[in-house]
Amino acid sequence: MSQVKQNNIKLLNVHSGLNSPGLTADTAVSKGDYQYWHYGCDNFDDRGWGCGYRTLQTMCSWIKYQLEATNQDLCSTSYPEDDSTPLHLHNEDAYGICVIASVEDSVSSSITRHENTLSDIGVSDKITQNISLGVGKASINEVPSIPNAQEALVTIGDKPSEFYGSHQWIGSYEVCLCIDYFFKVPCRILHVSKGSELKQHLSALKNHFKNLGSPVMMGGDTDNASKGILGVCTRPAALLVLDPHYYGPVSDVATLQAAGFIRWTPIEDFHENSFYNFCIPQLAAAEEKQQII
Repeated sequence: MSQVKQNNIKLLNVHSGLNSPGLTADTAVSKGDYQYWHYGCDNFDDRGWGCGYRTLQTMCSWIKYQLEATNQDLCSTSYPEDDSTPLHLHNEDAYGICVIASVEDSVSSSITRHENTLSDIGVSDKITQNISLGVGKASINEVPSIPNAQEALVTIGDKPSEFYGSHQWIGSYEVCLCIDYFFKVPCRILHVSKGSELKQHLSALKNHFKNLGSPVMMGGDTDNASKGILGVCTRPAALLVLDPHYYGPVSDVATLQAAGFIRWTPIEDFHENSFYNFCIPQLAAAEEKQQII
């Protein structure tokens, strides 16, 4: 491919000004600043395979801003204290959510979970190993590059050495691992068995945006194009989708919105037979000044 020539500008808060399809009471959106990362935006040509990394970078930019705003140390993030203990991956059917969080010990085993295997976790084989990274290298001023993310996944044993420098895509599970590795922020994975059931999970997503406010990654199997989710509307049912597949220089938010790269998408437009995984960072927006629930 030809070398990417971009203006290297990363726009902030590209959903600003978009009207919700529903009433204010039925809508919740991301809180706090984030950058829009997309194909080629850092002069690295990842067209056709890098959408998951770009969504990761958008999420990391949000985390960076929140940690800077609160002068929060990388290791001081709170962890959930409810039934979904952060040391385990729970069965999605029983609990609805997988929790992935860091602890202080070193990696005890290599655990690989891709988009097409998360749905296979059963109660009898609930993973009880600590998913322990504890070796994050980035400061809160850095959003990891694609090579940084690939190197991290190799370092923690999730990927083989040949993964570094490849064009292999990543899904929600790998995004959780990277967010933990670079920022020590735990994530949850909300598993939806098929797109036709998305409407049943809108209230949970709405609560997330109201109480925490972080951008969310959405990945699937037959619908395997990574998406950032910046909001939810329950009536009419819709998700605010941030599409990382834009390629080329971008100078203003209006252009992105007019082209549909940030848009409210009706639930009916998602693949009804594709399962979906949502990677949900467990960090509150700085403006909330509240503890992780």
